[in-house]
Amino acid sequence: AGLGVSPWRRAEFDDLSVTPVAPVGDVRYLHGQSLSASGTGFHPGYEPRKAVDGSVQSMWHSEWSPLAPLPRSVTVDTGRTRRIAQVTYQPREDGNHNGVITRYELATSTDGVSFTPAATGTWPLDTTRKTITLPGVTARYVRLTALDAGGGYASAAEIQIGVPGT
Repeated sequence: AGLGVSPWRRAEFDDLSVTPVAPVGDVRYLHGQSLSASGTGFHPGYEPRKAVDGSVQSMWHSEWSPLAPLPRSVTVDTGRTRRIAQVTYQPREDGNHNGVITRYELATSTDGVSFTPAATGTWPLDTTRKTITLPGVTARYVRLTALDAGGGYASAAEIQIGVPGT
């Protein structure tokens, strides 16, 4: 974690907290620059690539004018077939719940054409980071599909792909 402040001014924080994350095994996340993403649609300015760009300030968002109904999905290409241990989904953090995925399906593929369901589930309508653990999955492509989401839209501030650490 890092916190930057001006070198010429004092900085005091009375509401800062650091919460340790419980280890879930030896997992490392692929760098966003090594990933690409495509989707079943997007609103202009909210392209799928923004879901893997390493910044929670940008996001992928399904089209809202005209409204593109669910389901909507984002497919992440990891560049090559590899063991996938985890996928994390970071909802948008701007206080708006439109597009926050609450029911999902995760599917994987080695060729980008045939996808195999790997996980399904539900999440609360909040901004906490969600983690899907995938034991024994080998894939190049990972597709997160929003089946239900806030406001009937779909969005992702960040999707991370975790691989076994070395």
